[in-house]
Amino acid sequence: MPKETKIVIVGAGASGIAAASRLLKRGVSDFVILEANDRIGGRINTTNFGEYVVDLGAEWVHGESGNVVFELASKHDLLSSDTGLLDPIKYEFATINGEIMPVEESRAAVSIHRNILDKIKPEDLKDVTGSYGDYLIRK
Repeated sequence: MPKETKIVIVGAGASGIAAASRLLKRGVSDFVILEANDRIGGRINTTNFGEYVVDLGAEWVHGESGNVVFELASKHDLLSSDTGLLDPIKYEFATINGEIMPVEESRAAVSIHRNILDKIKPEDLKDVTGSYGDYLIRK
């Protein structure tokens, strides 16, 4: 017979885990967390990348007012605008195997990325599923 719960937390991302933590600290354990993916973490995803480990996702801070992440990142000067964010001269790009891409290949990849972004209309994203990377690969 299924257990009845009064509290349902939707998503096991940072907010869902924080909500569960607060409930537990207050002595409440009668809750369930529902997660659509096969892992916890939401947009935060640390994964192997060749011989290295990288963090995927959660690279943007959305919203300034009342956003604890924005406040913390601002305090430590960790925020920047996207101006020059994808500059192949300024940054090195790597393949999934961890190999550094030649600058010309990086420039081509950045150009393709920008062209796709320039053509996206909000209505194009209405029925999109999967990750941002999956969407770019399809395009």
